[in-house]
Amino acid sequence: MSTSIVWKVTDLQRRLSDGYVFKAKYTVDASDDTYSFGGTGEMNFEEPEELKPFSQLEEEDVLGWIKESLGEEKVEALTKQLISAVAEQRTPTIGTGTPW
Repeated sequence: MSTSIVWKVTDLQRRLSDGYVFKAKYTVDASDDTYSFGGTGEMNFEEPEELKPFSQLEEEDVLGWIKESLGEEKVEALTKQLISAVAEQRTPTIGTGTPW
């Protein structure tokens, strides 16, 4: 069974005078047909030399900034963690409870 990973931008903070986006809130969710697991994060951005107009930004632009800021290794590690969490739900290896 395959697990899909979905990144979404949930909010942006920007300077109103010029549209400079300095913070993004995001979610990363993993799911298969039955189970899901996810997390949230925030990322601050340095002001770029050239601003893309706020009205022309697309979610993929901001997701690119987030993933670039995290770095390839962190993105891969996060993806593996989420896939493992879904796999643990599908086929548990740890139990809880008491025997009485």
